[in-house]
Amino acid sequence: GMSLLEIKVRTLLTCHALDEVVVSSNDSRALRLAESLGATPAARTPELCGDEVNLGRLFIEVLRAHEAALLDAR
Repeated sequence: GMSLLEIKVRTLLTCHALDEVVVSSNDSRALRLAESLGATPAARTPELCGDEVNLGRLFIEVLRAHEAALLDAR
């Protein structure tokens, strides 16, 4: 069967309201899977991993890193 990550990424990729699906993780296998499915992988730094991470900070850091990568690609 499919992993939960695969199910979620595949579902999100069918949503026409989204321009992009970004998967944030510190697990390289999850990032490779997400990328193979068509999502954009975003590696987390160690300080953004764990049960006590503030999700607002996580979202901001992922968005900043993603924005920087998009600007570098231009």
